[in-house]
Amino acid sequence: MLTNVLILLLNKHTINIGALAVLSLADLISLSFNIFIFAVFARAILSWINPGSYDAVSSVLTSLTDPVLNLCRNFIPVVGGFDLSPLAALLMLQLARMMILPPFQQLAAILS
Repeated sequence: MLTNVLILLLNKHTINIGALAVLSLADLISLSFNIFIFAVFARAILSWINPGSYDAVSSVLTSLTDPVLNLCRNFIPVVGGFDLSPLAALLMLQLARMMILPPFQQLAAILS
């Protein structure tokens, strides 16, 4: 929120609390998408490097990414021994990000 206030002040815009709240919510949603995207990517990399291992990092990544990956596994079968669900999950998360964030940014522009 502080970052958004500073950016608005540097651009010589007036600070509207509603617009600031919407911008901060959009930033929070964007951060959540980034966390999921990096977690899926890290899990895919770890599955290539050390498949089947159990440690704290892989446990956290598994619990974070399993809901998204299981949803993709229902629609995309394993092809030639390769699990393509991380690729589908990354694509799905990017598309969701592109559909969800712009309305928040437009709403903030209308409120300011």
